[in-house]
Amino acid sequence: PYQVETPWVIGGDGHLGFSQTYLDNWEKGGQSAISSLVVLKGYANYKRADSKIKWDNSGEIRNGWVRPGGKEEELQKNDDKFEITSRFGVSAYKKWYYSSEFTFNTQLFNGYVYPKKDHPDPISGFLAPSRLFFKIGMEYKPSKDFSLLLSPLTLKNVYVRDTTRYDQTKFGIDANSNSFWEPGLNADIYFKKSLKDNISYETKYKMFINYKRPFQKFDLNWENNISVKLNQFIDMRFLLHLIYDDDVKYPVYSATTGDKIGEKTKLQIKEYFSIGFTYKINHNVTHSKRMP
Repeated sequence: PYQVETPWVIGGDGHLGFSQTYLDNWEKGGQSAISSLVVLKGYANYKRADSKIKWDNSGEIRNGWVRPGGKEEELQKNDDKFEITSRFGVSAYKKWYYSSEFTFNTQLFNGYVYPKKDHPDPISGFLAPSRLFFKIGMEYKPSKDFSLLLSPLTLKNVYVRDTTRYDQTKFGIDANSNSFWEPGLNADIYFKKSLKDNISYETKYKMFINYKRPFQKFDLNWENNISVKLNQFIDMRFLLHLIYDDDVKYPVYSATTGDKIGEKTKLQIKEYFSIGFTYKINHNVTHSKRMP
């Protein structure tokens, strides 16, 4: 006799959203604009019923562009993300796992201060910067919709590939270097909930505390996603993304003179609302084995 197994579950979804506004002789004023957003997510997870090992892999590409004012205006980027994550676990006790994780993220295209004609030099780009985290700790995963990873042994790396074109000091890197490593404590929370049959909420919370200055230096990255499925191929998506990165500094100017008086870390906020086409894939990879 043979038994059929499905150790690998592979899937993902793609979303293409856009909006367009055209104004001509409009009494109330305003500006024409067209924007687009592409989101691609994928995963490949391994878990056998008779094994203590699990291996979760995921990736995400997100890219958005907007052209305000018509064809004569420059195309501007408003979203850019490339991230891959691989988490390996060995069962410890019930829903707890000894776990290690590798996470890498960067962007695909150059970022500018717009209008670009006034600021021609890019402020960021592909591998400028990139952030890599290597984590060792314990994961609590009672279901596929919730996980908590506590990593007391975490290494964070920030890297800029070309320091002649990009200013690495904006990302906390010394002027005579192109990268740095720092140890710390990391906490990751993932939660997904179906609010109704066609409405789902997903959140990802990550916090990194630097051991060198634990009460002064920390990072926070919190994504909140709401998806409303209108029909089989069309949905609405809302994203609220908050980032606090102590390594990223912003200039501070005097309120009276307008001169730069220093730099400080600020809370980064991103929000978007999109309606577009979506397509999901969910595939179980099966194989059979001989029963004893």
